[in-house]
Formats: sequence, C-alpha cells, structure tokens
Amino acid sequence: NVDWFEGNVGMLPDGTLIAPNDNYLVYGLDRETGERKELYFGNELMWSLPAVNPETGRMFSGSQFVAFQNVYAWNTGTGEKIWLSGGLGSNAASPLLTAASEDGALVLGGYDGIVRAYSQDNGKELWKFGTRDHIYASPAQQRDGTIIQASADGSVYALNPENGEMIWQYDTLEPIRSSPAIDGNGVIYVGSGEGKLFAINPDGTLRWAYQCITEVRNDLNGSPGLGYEGVYIAGESGEIFFVPYDYPLSQAGRKDPRSIQGPGEILPDEGVFLVWTGRFGGLQPEPPKEIDANEPIVLRIFVREKGDTILSSFDEDSLEVKFSGDVKPEGEPLVAMAANQRFLSLIPQETWSGPEGGELVVTLKGEYLLNHSRIGLKFYGGDSGGTFERTFRFRIQPRPARVENAATLPYRIPKEEGDPATALEFSRLAAPNPTMLPSWNQIGFDSLHYLAGFVESSGNKAILWVIPGKLDGQTGRTVTEPALEDRFVLELDYDGGLLSLHNYNPFILTFIGSWDMPFGKYRISTKADPKTGEIQRKAALNAMVLGDDLEFYGKFLKIMGLTDFWTGHMWVYGGMNAGYWNTGIVSAPDPAEVGTVSFRLEDGLVVADIKGGKFKKGEHVFGLLLVDASTGRPVQAKYARGIEVLGDESGHITSVKLPVGQEMPAEVRAYYMVDTYPAARGVLKAN
Repeated sequence: NVDWFEGNVGMLPDGTLIAPNDNYLVYGLDRETGERKELYFGNELMWSLPAVNPETGRMFSGSQFVAFQNVYAWNTGTGEKIWLSGGLGSNAASPLLTAASEDGALVLGGYDGIVRAYSQDNGKELWKFGTRDHIYASPAQQRDGTIIQASADGSVYALNPENGEMIWQYDTLEPIRSSPAIDGNGVIYVGSGEGKLFAINPDGTLRWAYQCITEVRNDLNGSPGLGYEGVYIAGESGEIFFVPYDYPLSQAGRKDPRSIQGPGEILPDEGVFLVWTGRFGGLQPEPPKEIDANEPIVLRIFVREKGDTILSSFDEDSLEVKFSGDVKPEGEPLVAMAANQRFLSLIPQETWSGPEGGELVVTLKGEYLLNHSRIGLKFYGGDSGGTFERTFRFRIQPRPARVENAATLPYRIPKEEGDPATALEFSRLAAPNPTMLPSWNQIGFDSLHYLAGFVESSGNKAILWVIPGKLDGQTGRTVTEPALEDRFVLELDYDGGLLSLHNYNPFILTFIGSWDMPFGKYRISTKADPKTGEIQRKAALNAMVLGDDLEFYGKFLKIMGLTDFWTGHMWVYGGMNAGYWNTGIVSAPDPAEVGTVSFRLEDGLVVADIKGGKFKKGEHVFGLLLVDASTGRPVQAKYARGIEVLGDESGHITSVKLPVGQEMPAEVRAYYMVDTYPAARGVLKAN
C-alpha cells in the first residue's frame, strides 16, 4: 500500500528510464513523454537501482523480499524474468556487474550482512563474504578488479573478485550506508554515520578524513559525487558539502580542526570498550560527565584486536549491573539487553535521583563473546573472549524540589469543557539502534509527526492523547492527519522540568500507514523550562517492540537478529524533536459543531452518541479516551485499531465506539476526543 519511488533512476541504452517503486514494480518509461513502455515485476519493495548489461540485454536488481528470492534478472526488451536468486536478507543496494560478458559476475550485499557474487547467466552463487552487520551500500570496483564494499558495521572491505576473500579492512566507529566512489588513482571516498567523509588509499590505509557535519544528526549517508575539483556529498543535516581533493593534506587543510590525516585508523588498536551511545546514534568514547535525572544510559560493546574491529557481544548470562553512589533511583531501573546483545539500555523509572541530584555510579562487569555462529544476520553462540569491568560516574543535575510552586505543571490542562489545553509535537524520529532500522525506514521515521494534547492531570502527573500529524504543503506548519487515524495514550511524570512520558502496556502504532507496529513499552524523556514549559533538550526514545505480534514481518525479524529468539522482543533506542505544537495552545472546538454528546455501555463497547454535531468523518481524528476513576490512569484499550467512527448519510458524526476488555473498571471518566482536545466528557459506571 506504499507507492514511493525510493530507488534511483537508471537508463537503458535506448534512453528508456528505469524507475523502481515500492509497489513491487520497476517501470520502463519513455524519457520524452513519461509514458510507460515496460513493466518489470518484483515481489516486494523495489529500492535497488537496476544494473544494465547492454551487451546481453539483461537487467539485474535486488528486492526487499526477505529470504532467498530477492535478486532478479530480466530481459530488458520483453520485461520477462530470466532468473530469481538471492540470500537470507533483503537488498537495498544496487548490483555491480564485473563484466559485460554472459559469464561475468553480479556482486550485491544484502541485509543479512553478506556480500555475494552471482553468475549473470543463471543466478548461481559464486562466492560470499560475511560482514558484522547488514549492508546498505552498493559495491564499487577498482581497476584491478578488487571489490570495495562498505557495511553498516562501520568497516570498508576490499575483496578478491575471484573468491571473495578479504584483502584488507578499514574500520570506522559508526555505520556506513554511503556507497563508495573511486577516483582514477584508486582513492576510495565514502561517507560515514559519524559525519565524516573518508578518503582511503588503494592499500586500505587512511589518506584523510574530513568532519563535514558537527551537529548530533550527523549521518553522512549520501554517496559521494566526484567532480573536477573535489568531492560532493549530502548528509542528514540537509546540507551538501564540497571538499577539494586532498584539501586536508594541504597547508590550509592541516590547520583546519575538521581535517584528519592518515595513515592509521581513528581508533585504538586493542581493547574492550563500552561506548556511550547518543539518542541519534553517535558513539562517544568519553561519556558525558553530567546527565539529567530522567535520561537513559545506553552503552555499546566494541572490541578491537590487532588493529581490527571484530564481531563481539555481551554475554547476557554473566552480565552484572550495579547502581550506587550518593543518589538513589526512585524505582528499580530497567536493564534492557538488545536482541543482538550489542547494546544495553539502562532506563530510569522515572528518575535516577531525588531533586537534590548527586553522583550516580554504574558498574558493569561480565564476559564478552567472540567467534559467533551465524544464520544470515542472526548471530548465536560464541566463545568467551574474556571479561570486562567498567565503572561510569555521572553527575545528576539537581532540579527544583517538589514543593507546591516547583511541582506545578507549566502546561494548560482543560479542567472544564471549553478550557484551552496545551499540545506538544514530537517529530523527526530517529531510531539508530538497532542499526538496521534507519536502513529499513529512515525516510518514514523522519517524516513522522505526533501531536499530544493534555487531557487531565493530578499533581505532577498528566494524561496525554496522541494523534498523527503532517506538514501542510502550503504553510509548512504541522496539521492533523485524519487519514492515518492513529491514536495512543501517554502518561506524564513531571519532575521539576523533567518530562517522562510513557506507556508500559501493549499498544499499536502505524508507520506512515504502511504497517502496524506493536509496542510493549514506550518511553519519551526530555527536559523543559519549569516556568514556560518550553522543551530544552532533544527527546530520547526507549521502546520495546513485540516482534512476535508483528504481522508477516515478525518471523523474519528473528532471522535478521532484530528480535529475541525466545521472547520476540526488540529494544529500540533513538531520539526525536520535541516542542509545542505551533503556539502550544489548542482552543476548544465550537460547541455547536461538537453537538450534544452522551456516553453509554453497550455489549463490550463504550459508545459516545453525538446529536446535532457538524463535524464530518475525515475532517478530524475522532476518538474515545477512558480513565480509571479509582487510579487516575488511562484504561488500556484498542485506541489505535478498535475505534469505530460512524456517520449519517451526509457524513456527519453520529457515534464513536471503543471496544473494552472484560476487566472494565467500576467507574471511568470518558472523553470524546476531537484531534487532541477533549470536546466532551462524562462518567460511566460498569454494571
């Protein structure tokens, strides 16, 4: 149900444009008129730019189908499929053809982390080479035939074209999704997830690197373009950079603090490291000295041996985590191990300390594993590589005490119908951990907008109703998106400017209307000015996906190592923008448009009946929110998929229905929601 053109556009020898689409098709289009000339049928989202052999009249492409049937060969003239092959992982990269003859090879890396060479003639696998993570980048080739492949494991590999054996490996700190470009002297240019443009000599030594992006959203995922005078590359910051050839080696470049000269890697040669991981994926060898009391701590294991980065993971069974210092967490922190056991999340519930702050000491010790076995990208087993013990010390910043003034929410709560209400906006979601998530849905995550309205509060706690939004094409402002009809609830713990929003019960979210994502836990943490409520810090996201409940794709997530084999859980760590939605204040809708609303129970449903209302289906996101009167907490219900909005023949809303489980609280406060605002309210008592 998605029709995006996510792949690049290619061309046949006769000028026909080749455009892959998410609707499982590759289009052959007349370059003059845009009319369709040919269709090439795939079996999943088609992101891979087809490679064309003009001598044989064949075209080759990868597909996003997960297992085995994800590399295609077509006849360019007839659109006929010639063969179908593949590996245990979908393909976003574009194939490399090593020769124009029929017996030439096709080289392509997939999301199973394996580079494969196939026969162009029949699709038979000729050789394969495994990397430590999935592959998003397309391969390149040196004039002597050497294959150059970058991987999301942060390394660039040189491979023997005859057998796939590794010639050399150049390591960086963060994932590489940029496809390498090679100049006439064999110098390899590639962007990285740490915002650097790397120039690597043909022998695998560093020639130079240049720090293009200095902000936290610093993925340099664009593929370099080689010009007459230098290298062009685009990044996540929305900028296009130009770096003159060998500028970092020039006199001016050596004085530029962004320049780095070779020949060594910018990493230590030996050691076991637990690296601080930022919410937008940045890895910091030195962790921050201070953190806010509601900030999560996320650490990635990183092992270097004889100058190379090697595959490693925590041994979860031996891991011990101890919290000490002069602070006391208010609740038992959540220790969440990633399914691939490469990153660990320590999540406060909801703060690390009281308002006075202090020092938090976190000690981790255990064994780490090497020499894993693998099936696709699912790594398992492994031998003990040794032990580690690391202590981190964080200064927890103090905050206003929970006295009457300091604990007051700096937000507008609609105590009565008609009162204005505060609304927040969460946007530009990034989910860099696990590393495959941006490769699968980077554009989708970045385009998400959620609008969260305050409904009710008690003391320092509040309930927010969250709906989807979008950017208006005319004004550039965020507006509601009724077509998605996504709805969920967040509880807010407010503590002296710290906002911890969470839902620790199962619920469903839809990503851009394409698939339902079931969550078991969901937590957003950020910081605001206690007086104005203005958000002061990019928000952190910790979430647990219930992979076994994910329709169709769930079973494949286990094969890819994204979800735990036994529980199906996938822990996600990321970040997002947070702030007020436009002015931050939402006014109550006109009562004449709302109509007269009454609430009732009917055969496992809560029903809001609307009489005389003027609203029509599709104009707003309509919903029902229930709050347990005895606990003040939201009732867990099927808000995302269970709500039914009914209208009369003219489309005017007549009722909204919400299914509730058998454990309906004895008394609930019911809200009829129009977008983020509680337009009507009532009390219901179970029979």
